[in-house]
Amino acid sequence: MGKRLVSMLVAGLLLSACGAAPEQGGTSEGGQTSATTAANGDRPAVCLVSGFGGLDDQAFNQSAYEGLQAIAEELSIDFTVNEPQDVSDYQPSYDAMVQEGCGLLIGMSYLQSSTAAKVAEDNPDLHVALVDSGFFTEQNEPVTLDNGRPLEFDTVQASFLAGYAASAVSKTRTIGTFGGTQEPPVIAFMDGFAKGANQWNLDHPDDPVHVLGWDPEQKDGTFAGTYEDIAQGKTLTTAMFGQGADIVMPVAGSVGQGAAAAAKEKEGTFVIWVDSDGALSAPEYKDVILTSVIKDVGASVKEAVRDEVEGKFTANPYIGTLENGGVRLSPFHDHDGLVDQAVKDRLAELQQQIITGDLKLESDYSPKS
Repeated sequence: MGKRLVSMLVAGLLLSACGAAPEQGGTSEGGQTSATTAANGDRPAVCLVSGFGGLDDQAFNQSAYEGLQAIAEELSIDFTVNEPQDVSDYQPSYDAMVQEGCGLLIGMSYLQSSTAAKVAEDNPDLHVALVDSGFFTEQNEPVTLDNGRPLEFDTVQASFLAGYAASAVSKTRTIGTFGGTQEPPVIAFMDGFAKGANQWNLDHPDDPVHVLGWDPEQKDGTFAGTYEDIAQGKTLTTAMFGQGADIVMPVAGSVGQGAAAAAKEKEGTFVIWVDSDGALSAPEYKDVILTSVIKDVGASVKEAVRDEVEGKFTANPYIGTLENGGVRLSPFHDHDGLVDQAVKDRLAELQQQIITGDLKLESDYSPKS
């Protein structure tokens, strides 16, 4: 399949009335010359290779894109976005960005990890940031790069709270989750969700819930196999409703829209959104979104771009947690009345215990950096 290339000329072009954008430069913490390009219209300072689902997926990609737009305008820099449509597009997409002369190339998703690693190794003067993953070889061996920075998120923490909240609200005592593809950043949401339900069962042994879609012991679950087929999301969610679930958390980009559509058709059911606050990013589904597990991809992109422009690039990983706000549970918005104050108090207590380390969430899918 082909790929769509979108060039965005911000800064000096859009802000020309304010005068020419200042030239950027400096050295990174490693002593290397910063690869940042001045925003002079000749070439972009930052390039983004999106994940599947499109820039308007109301979740993962959109969060990154909006973060990039905001920081580009703030710092008066140019950027280019490339949208691969298939795994076979990854290498050509990265090659195109290298040819653009990018200073910082931002990749999206674990699926791009080996391509990002190879491009970083082949272009030592290029800085590469990778959202949602560390860098891996084609043999799936982890690799540390002086010019590569992982931007990762411990979504197990926030999803744990979502699983607990869903367990408290469920009327059928059955909740469910499913992923897009079987990759660690996706499973992290599902694993945390199931562990949160397990915590509810420990707290309320006489009122347990059952979780469909992910077994943290067997490490087996349900996956759509896509991030774009909205109809598949509706099919999987409808099937879980048929098995008794009344709350489902899809972790599958645009496919989540299909899950929400299924909930709108079945009274008394809800979904839990992921990546962004769905009540704000997908308001058409606000009436069926109980809460959202926010993974602030936009904030990590802003930090990576700012560091690059200021000549402070570092290969040290960014890891979003409950403590630094990189992951969090959204408000319940219109459904706040469904959650008892005792449950809210317990959620606050659990969050604080996770932050202090008094409650340790052991998961194979949390960032290892």
